[in-house]
Amino acid sequence: MTTWALSYRVFFFTLYSLGLRLGEGLRLQIGDIDADRMRVQVRNAKGNRDRFVPLPENTLTDIAPFLADPPQPRIALP
Repeated sequence: MTTWALSYRVFFFTLYSLGLRLGEGLRLQIGDIDADRMRVQVRNAKGNRDRFVPLPENTLTDIAPFLADPPQPRIALP
């Protein structure tokens, strides 16, 4: 039960800190996160446009364990 609660907390924290809509967060893939440039590519955002958002350091720290061992190869967050 604790693992699920942690994954939900990380998911909602990521949505909030990046300013993503729920649908954008659900479509987030591992390839969209650029840790070197500290940015995230949001595909098919509002109006079917792609955009980049800055990736805060504390968000990267929280999602790093999920990026290292993702539950599925393409999906970034559970």
